[in-house]
Amino acid sequence: MFIGLVFSRFLYQKQAARIALVCILILAAVYSFSQRSAFVNSKPWDFQRFAGVARWIESNSRPGDIVVNVGWDDFPELFFWNSKNFYVGGMDPIFQYAYDRKRYWAVHHLFTGKMARFTCGAPVCEGNNLETTYKVLKEDFRARYVFLVKPSDARLYQYLSSDSRFVLRSENSSAAVFEIL
Repeated sequence: MFIGLVFSRFLYQKQAARIALVCILILAAVYSFSQRSAFVNSKPWDFQRFAGVARWIESNSRPGDIVVNVGWDDFPELFFWNSKNFYVGGMDPIFQYAYDRKRYWAVHHLFTGKMARFTCGAPVCEGNNLETTYKVLKEDFRARYVFLVKPSDARLYQYLSSDSRFVLRSENSSAAVFEIL
């Protein structure tokens, strides 16, 4: 409605305004077609990228085991392939923040890749509020598994691989699962 109103007002205004409006419409059309080409030529999404890893968790875990997935946007795919476990990152972060701010910040620091060996339950991690990632995952979250997307969680993947309290149980080119001992 607003665009129609603006267009009709300019139609009865000065000639320069009409020319400007036509130019804007032409630019919008060209931009729209260029974006369509980028979308059509884009690489398709691999909907099975987490299937093997999620199925491994399903086959080797008990119902109700807690899985920490630091990327909350990975939850739908994990849940699709395995709905018998509980996932830490199953809610939009605003709900996680409202539920428990300390846990929210602990996972947030891991998700952003700024922290790996240590994390904290505050917006800024300093010497006096640092806790080991192992302690936070094992005691605060009572988690049994950690699910990572390898490209986006590379720093955390490197740390978990180097700590003997985390055992790599399943991985593919996209994801990995570590069991917390």
